[in-house]
Amino acid sequence: MHILTLATEFPPAHGYGLGRYAAEHTAALVAQGCEVAVACSNHDGQMPNGVGSRAGVEVNNAPIFMPVRGYTWVADVLQNSVQLEARAIEMARRNGGFDVLHIHDWLAASAAKSLRDLLQIPLVVTMHDTVLGRKQEELGDEEQYIAQMERWVCEQADAVLANSEFIRQELIGAYDVPEGKVSVVGCGVRPESFVTDTDIRLFKGLFGSPDQPLVAFVGRLAHMKGPHVLLEAIPHVLGLEPGVRFAFAGDGQMRHALQQRAAELDLRERARFIGYLGGKVLATFYRAADVVVVPSLYEPFGMVAAEAMVCGTPVIASDTGGLSEIMANDGECALPAPPNDPMTLARAILHLLHSPARAAQMAARGQEIAVGRYGWDDVARRTVQTYERVVN
Repeated sequence: MHILTLATEFPPAHGYGLGRYAAEHTAALVAQGCEVAVACSNHDGQMPNGVGSRAGVEVNNAPIFMPVRGYTWVADVLQNSVQLEARAIEMARRNGGFDVLHIHDWLAASAAKSLRDLLQIPLVVTMHDTVLGRKQEELGDEEQYIAQMERWVCEQADAVLANSEFIRQELIGAYDVPEGKVSVVGCGVRPESFVTDTDIRLFKGLFGSPDQPLVAFVGRLAHMKGPHVLLEAIPHVLGLEPGVRFAFAGDGQMRHALQQRAAELDLRERARFIGYLGGKVLATFYRAADVVVVPSLYEPFGMVAAEAMVCGTPVIASDTGGLSEIMANDGECALPAPPNDPMTLARAILHLLHSPARAAQMAARGQEIAVGRYGWDDVARRTVQTYERVVN
């Protein structure tokens, strides 16, 4: 089966996690016997224009060109969608056509609708979240537009995949997607990607003494990911355990405000913002941490929690969204905490730091759960079953 995927970001672009998902997902499809070609538009210029290959996937990059500037980023998305469509048409002519078109979220929706009609192939869309869930407040004009586009692309698709039951129910309830049209095909974790031969104690020493506990945050520095909740919990932890160190790996629009707040709280070197991490460095960071905290206010799946669990690190996660589903698999694999509650989060961190036996047991069970239930092979198999259904 020959699959065309539209990806608005793709490695080596850092992006917001969607690119990493698209890369892992397409590679897993190749392992299942599919031929996969990707049309992408890397926003940070890390991939040259033209055709390349990654893990058996044909990658066609169309660098972003904005003939009209000065409007909202939503207007830029539409311009980018036109360029993706042009690149995909070129690919279809060169490859002799495709059997299925697959996109992620609404960002390439306009191009996908046009390509589906032009190429006469079914459209599958994976929804990773919704703007209604992310914002959790009154929507402005841009958010209203995005919500309408999300609803519209689900209507246009022949099948909709959600990355968790939480998102599936959100799509059914908020956008009236028929229950039979949307199914859960979650995220995967590749354990071999998180193997590292780095000296963990030496790495941990970058944040203080190797013997000092290290609490880690990984993810986009955005409100929905809750980095501010962890930051406000830090003084409560330090009040009882002044030797604990905290590190925030990731970047985003909240970084400056978080750093300012850390200065106001007089945290100095106790809370450090280390920017984006990837590859073996990220794997080492997960393994160096004594606890990984996932304090999201809204979380469709919870990839960071699954990755930390694969690395054998204890996890504290907000009891919300897809994170609740991960923790519901087994009560011993992660410690739940109510979202947006710094004091309770601080108590949970202290509990694990003061209970090494419990933390070790949780880490072992979490690793077992993550390795056994979040494999990319299973994600790809369920995706291929969807392809076969819509083609037939």
